[in-house]
Formats: sequence, structure tokens, C-alpha cells
Amino acid sequence: VRWRPLLPTPGGHLRPATTVVTQEVLRVAVGEEDAQALRGMPCVVCKFGAAAFGTATSFDSCYILPPVVYPAHGKAHAREYLKIGHGTWFECRLRSAADAAAWMRGDPGANIRDGVAAAEAKTKAPA
Repeated sequence: VRWRPLLPTPGGHLRPATTVVTQEVLRVAVGEEDAQALRGMPCVVCKFGAAAFGTATSFDSCYILPPVVYPAHGKAHAREYLKIGHGTWFECRLRSAADAAAWMRGDPGANIRDGVAAAEAKTKAPA
């Protein structure tokens, strides 16, 4: 995907070739006392299944980061959050700025993988 010009160069603007994918994360707000206790925790990656990273055909990994400070936004104050994310199986490639905008708006039909339905299907016992 070639996005907007990023950096000016003598010949124009740098337009890095990138692959842009969807990525959803869960932020869990933590109070000051808990944040203090968790600041030294390592980044944790949980990998289950045998597929190499980036090649899974189903949900097979997730991660959690120690408290991350997110700046104030609107009326909200800056807070610390644990950040929990998923592996690459949930990611879908966004091929254009319009695709990215549709995904960010949550438009029906946007290029997303329905992880909830996939997880439910995987856990149902065969008939």
C-alpha cells in the first residue's frame, strides 16, 4: 500500500511500501497501585499450536504488555492500561486508505475476520 507522503526528500516525498493490517487490542485500565506493582512484568506472548508465527490457520497466539501510559484524550485523564492483543490470524490486509477507513468505522463488510464465530465453531462438539 502506498499511503500519503511521509517525509520530504530532494526528489519529492518518501512513500514507504508497507503492508497494513487490522489489529485490535484490549486495554484494561489499572489503578496507580496496580500499575506500580505490574511495571516490572515482562511482555508475555502465549503461543499455542505448532504453526510458525504468521502462518496459523486459526487463533493460536496472544500477548499482554505491562502497563502502558495512554495520553489524555478529550475530557479523559492520562491512564495506564495493560494491553492485550492477538496473533496474526485475526489480521486482515488493508489494501487502501478507503479499506482502512471502513475498518476503523466498523462498517459491515469491512475486511475483518470474525474471531468470535471462529472460536465458537472450534469449541462446538461434532454431531
